[in-house]
Amino acid sequence: MADDPFILIRPYFEDLANDEETRRLEASYKILSNLEDADRETIWRALERLIRGLASGRKSARIGFSITLAELLSRICGLENEFPSTTRISLSEVLEVLKSRTQPAAGSNSRQEERDHCLGRLFGLEAVLDAGVLFISGSTEQSQRDVVSLVLELAKKKSWLREECGWILCKAVRANPQTPFGESFARTVVEQICEKDLAHTPEGVAIWLSIQSRYPDIRLPKSPWHHRDPLHPKNMTTLPAVMKESSQPVELANEKEEQQRGMWNSKPHFSWDILFDRLSQRTERQREGSSKSKCVSFSEFWNAAVDNNLFAANASDERKHWGFSLFSKVMTEHSKDAIPDVFSKNMMRCLINQLSNRERYLHRTALKTLKTIHARVEREPGVADIMLFGLISGHGIGNFDQVTKTKTVATLLSQANPDALTHVVRHFDGLIQNPATQDTKGAESKRQYLADQLLSAVRAHKAEQEDEWLNELLDVMSKYAYFTVFDSKHPPDPPISAVSRKVFASRLSSCFTSVMATKAGDAHQWLYRVLSTLKTRERTPAGWSAVIRFDDSTGKANDSAWKKVERIRKTLYNGDSDALSVLQDLESCYDQLVRKKSHTDNDPSEVLVEVLLGLISKPSALLRNLAQEVFSAFAGDVNLAGLQALFKILESKESLAGQQDLFDKELDESEDDVSVVDVEEMEAASDQDGASSKEDESQGDAAETASSDAESDDDDTEMINGDDAEEAARLNAALAQIVRTQPFDEQADDHSGSSDDEKMDDDQMFALDDQMANVFRERKKISDMKTEKREAKETMLHFKNRVLDLLQVYVKHQHTNPLSPELLLPLLSLIRSTSSKQVSDKACALIRDFSQRCKGTAVPVVESAVATNLLDRVHAEAMREASRSHAAACSQSSLLLAKVAVAIDHQNIEKVVARYAETQTRWLKGECQVQPLLFSDLINWGTSYSKAKQKQKQ
Repeated sequence: MADDPFILIRPYFEDLANDEETRRLEASYKILSNLEDADRETIWRALERLIRGLASGRKSARIGFSITLAELLSRICGLENEFPSTTRISLSEVLEVLKSRTQPAAGSNSRQEERDHCLGRLFGLEAVLDAGVLFISGSTEQSQRDVVSLVLELAKKKSWLREECGWILCKAVRANPQTPFGESFARTVVEQICEKDLAHTPEGVAIWLSIQSRYPDIRLPKSPWHHRDPLHPKNMTTLPAVMKESSQPVELANEKEEQQRGMWNSKPHFSWDILFDRLSQRTERQREGSSKSKCVSFSEFWNAAVDNNLFAANASDERKHWGFSLFSKVMTEHSKDAIPDVFSKNMMRCLINQLSNRERYLHRTALKTLKTIHARVEREPGVADIMLFGLISGHGIGNFDQVTKTKTVATLLSQANPDALTHVVRHFDGLIQNPATQDTKGAESKRQYLADQLLSAVRAHKAEQEDEWLNELLDVMSKYAYFTVFDSKHPPDPPISAVSRKVFASRLSSCFTSVMATKAGDAHQWLYRVLSTLKTRERTPAGWSAVIRFDDSTGKANDSAWKKVERIRKTLYNGDSDALSVLQDLESCYDQLVRKKSHTDNDPSEVLVEVLLGLISKPSALLRNLAQEVFSAFAGDVNLAGLQALFKILESKESLAGQQDLFDKELDESEDDVSVVDVEEMEAASDQDGASSKEDESQGDAAETASSDAESDDDDTEMINGDDAEEAARLNAALAQIVRTQPFDEQADDHSGSSDDEKMDDDQMFALDDQMANVFRERKKISDMKTEKREAKETMLHFKNRVLDLLQVYVKHQHTNPLSPELLLPLLSLIRSTSSKQVSDKACALIRDFSQRCKGTAVPVVESAVATNLLDRVHAEAMREASRSHAAACSQSSLLLAKVAVAIDHQNIEKVVARYAETQTRWLKGECQVQPLLFSDLINWGTSYSKAKQKQKQ
């Protein structure tokens, strides 16, 4: 036993089952190396051991043993002649051992044992095919037939192994050499699958097409397929049914045994890959003119085999899953020429249905399908337009994102490159003209969705000056926003409604806002281009008609202002009622600034400030950004009067009265006056004694007077909340007078008293109804007044926020301007008086930013008297009782003015210290409510200032 050479290799067989690939390969190498000088008996024993190990289900035994077996067979049965001729073993002997060692023991009923032996035989036959011994000169047709027969018998016997059996034969066909022996093997395979009725199976199709591809001139049988080609147009009825994997062979369902696979596999059959590859090759050859055979196109095959088959309405969820997998395969692996074909009718219907409901069985599969679309576009941005056309046109749906509750279209637009975006914009233009619906509401909805998607494309991409897609996009938006299109060849159907035009105008403004925010090149050039296009269309009205018609005065002002302020011309197209006065103001500014012509005593900067205030008062992000851009351009020319126009808004009351004062509106009658009149009318309508009524009236008048006196200090919301109880009491009293009873709350407390009510007839009841209706009608007026006051407050807060935005621009560009310190007191007053924390925080941040920018010599240069006077006023503001944020802002403002005063003249430091000392003295005496922060900040700044001066002296 010690001399037995097999003992040397026995330990390595254990490692062939190891899960680590390196261990398996190392063991295989050791076995084969030790067998090179072994005798025939040792080799035979090793061969039997390898074949016996194929039936083992332990770890990775089948893989390790089959790889080693294939390598050993190639050496003992092949042409390499690495072993002595005396050790060579015939293929027929190997097959006999394989059949005997992979056969369950007699009388065994174990299904697991049978499964293991079937898998062992499959791996053994694969090793024989991989060894290549069937394609050499020494092989015989009988050997080829025996191997192929064993494989196909296994496929017939165990349907769950049918796909694997077909796969190893396809692999062998594609790997074998193009020699007479290889062609003989291919012919043997075809004959066998026809004999065993497997030609009309997915495996049979894959083998047939593989042989055709490997041996183009081979003569195949004509019986299974028309013209010996599964892809011939005449087979488009049979082939889809085969690929659907019907339970029985096509045309022979009543005569032959079942051919269905044993279990469902979530992965599509490998034959689909071969079909797609073969179709691609055929299509390319037909395009080049090198193929004479007739073949279906990819589109025809997809519609027949996939769309009308796997995605049919009555198809199972499992087959639809295969369909989605095939769609993803085309997205991932095939050229962009095939992409439009896979967005077919049934596929899109199924995709949209599965995406629209999370509870659907294939919802996650559909989401994965979308991910493959995004992955392809991310890898190849130029195909984004093809994807978008498939999703929202043809068999898709215009509002794909809305229906599917995804952001697919928006994401694709963000991934697209400029060329793809150009195609998308042109396609969207066509969809806007014809949204495929005659319903007005439906058309408006689709057009709004398309406008939103175009806007998302602008926001997702940084605009470049040479971008053709953006130029066309803005042209499309402006075309449908401001013009009626009456092109006789391609008119919008249905016509663009006023609602849709308003949507396009709004989205166009948002596009400009986004472009201006990117700061790409000269962002204003895009606005100029659009306005130039609008002007051209207006003057050449062939096919176009402007929605807004200008009267003579407006048209004259428009023409006069065009060369001066083109960017503001968009205001006219939006139908703004103030457009004429705006242009006239701008023309006046232009004459004074450029032509030096004076029409009024007002400084042109004041006029511009008034114009900008008019712009920022409107709820438009575009106008707000435009106003800030314009203000930054002439901020250095703004005089004190212009700044005071901004301060006036900050000082206005956040109430209805403040809004009316600011916008020059006449005051309506106050709500309390209305209430008094109403009570008086109700008193006149009743026969009640007037004593108690007069008492209520006098109380109401007193309340009105008190409310009017308090209005100057309190905002409307506080006044409204304070008057609610009084109004409720007044309403209660009025109702009590009508029904001639005590007030309801008094009745609830007085249970002992008896009511003196008399029964009323119908006329009295009707009269009572009218009186009560009047009470509740006036009550509604009071409620409307409250709503109006609340909205007025919101408007004023919005206006103040926009003014703070302008002042932020001023501080950013003009913090060293001599007028800049004038901002401090209005801002401090605003922080103290405003009821909005947002406005207060914004004003505090503005003062903080102002203070941080003024460092070293970068401070405003003003006269000493101006600086010290402002410092006194800031300290007076700090002495007023307010919030901690107000105290911090006062401290920062005071230090800023101290820096300014000392920078002008170092001797001013005495005045600064004296001012702080006086304030601190009053604080210690309890005469004011100054926060200690004011003095601690001075000490900190003084320490830094002193150290800086000492370094300068050194």
